[in-house]
Amino acid sequence: MQSQKIKMEQRRQAATCNGLKKRIRDLGFARVDDPRMAGKVDYRLPTMLTALVASMATLARSLRAVEQRTGQLARKHQRWMGIERRIADNTFGKVLPRLAHGELMQCLHRLVKAEHRRGNLAPTGLSRGTVAIDGKNVATLHWPDMLRVLKLRPDETTVAHATALFAQRYPQAQVCTRESGTPYALLRVHTATLVSGDAAVCLHQRPIAGHTNESGSMPALLDELKAAYGKTRLFSLVTTDAGNTACGIAAKAVALGLGYFMQIKSTHGDLYAEAEGQLGHRRPSRAHANATDTQNGQVVTYRAWRYDLGEEGWLDWTHARQLVRIQRTAECQRTGEVTVE
Repeated sequence: MQSQKIKMEQRRQAATCNGLKKRIRDLGFARVDDPRMAGKVDYRLPTMLTALVASMATLARSLRAVEQRTGQLARKHQRWMGIERRIADNTFGKVLPRLAHGELMQCLHRLVKAEHRRGNLAPTGLSRGTVAIDGKNVATLHWPDMLRVLKLRPDETTVAHATALFAQRYPQAQVCTRESGTPYALLRVHTATLVSGDAAVCLHQRPIAGHTNESGSMPALLDELKAAYGKTRLFSLVTTDAGNTACGIAAKAVALGLGYFMQIKSTHGDLYAEAEGQLGHRRPSRAHANATDTQNGQVVTYRAWRYDLGEEGWLDWTHARQLVRIQRTAECQRTGEVTVE
């Protein structure tokens, strides 16, 4: 019986038509404001957003591919979820930048909460609900792109004027200047991902304003996560990379009732020195946990050591309770070469 159950699970489709319909309804696209004039709308906004989700679920990687998917859906399924005919890619391109980011995030929150109520997001790989927070650069606009967005010609403006105008119109972009050459702009976001379950589900995404950095944007991100999911008990632990690690951010997480696990590096001063002094020279035989896996032709071993800080923490980190060291050893199966991180 057990083997039959496993085979049935392996044959089960990861995404079904009915399952996709159910989750699109959970998103509640009808609650997103349409910025277009009603008399000039050929395709209702919920239909367009539904087409986007269906296209992404079938691995569409561009708006041109989304256009192709809408044509395929219209021919094969006839009015599936309101999609009657092919929708041109430039139709999506015109409306998507005008949608309110906050309303789209609320759609995501509704979907996540519905999945949580169904019991599909319970912790499996970890003992408690855990969110990993990471800052990413999602787009880079070089000088020609900046001028195109501003609708300026190079011979009609100066670098200083165009840079100031871009920062004014697009405060979510970080304008970077070079010592020599033209400036460019970075678009960065914080992404919060639930990593404690079988599927790594995105819970929230927040733009990092151009005037600050990842660390400076973290308190507001934690507030938004708490406001969106505070009553669900979906997670109780947040993890960050070194770029988001700061004592004040840790204190903020604790004040919101969350535990934290933050990466530290040599740039974190005395805290890193304490960790290095306590855990830097421990032998593999004294590791508190070991795990081995095969990755891309390498045998990878992870070892973990921990050091108890007591109830008073360390230095300004009075809320810290443990230091943990993770070592990654990779051995190439073909050459026998070993690398240690």
